Parts: sequence; C-alpha cells; structure tokens
Amino acid sequence: QLIGSEHFAVWEIYIPDAKQYNINNIPKDKDIIDNLNYTIRRLEEIRVGYGKSIIINSGYRGDELNKLVGGVKDSMHTKGLAVDLKWSP
Repeated sequence: QLIGSEHFAVWEIYIPDAKQYNINNIPKDKDIIDNLNYTIRRLEEIRVGYGKSIIINSGYRGDELNKLVGGVKDSMHTKGLAVDLKWSP
C-alpha cells in the first residue's frame, strides 16, 4: 500500500499528469508501490531539508500515461523512481 508523509499526500505521486488526460494511473504492482514509498520518503527528507514547499509536477507514470506525455520507454517514472519538481520560492 502507498504511504504518504507529513508533507506529501499519496495521490501527489501518481495524479498530476494523469488528471489532465483523465486516465487511471493508480499503481497496482507491488514493486512499483515499494519504489513509490521509497521515493516519497526521500522527497520528505528533501522537503524537510529545504524548509519550503515542493510541488510534484510529474511522478509515477504507468505505460499509458508515459506514452501520452512522450516519455521514454524505460523512464524511471514508470518504475516509481523519478519525480519532476517545482521548488517553492
């Protein structure tokens, strides 16, 4: 199961891109979910160190979403190990 953190809700890791395409991007694979939990923990460490909000522009991308956004086939986003961020000023 996906676990959020103090500063990141679970949905932030898989919804941002999917919302604009109106597709279901909820991960079901256990390895991907484990990777996403790891990624969220690392993001939380970065957020605490940075001391300001961080916005996830793109997180997990299932195969369908990855194709729609023009991602490469072996993108780390499809494995739950990459995020694109926007730093808060």
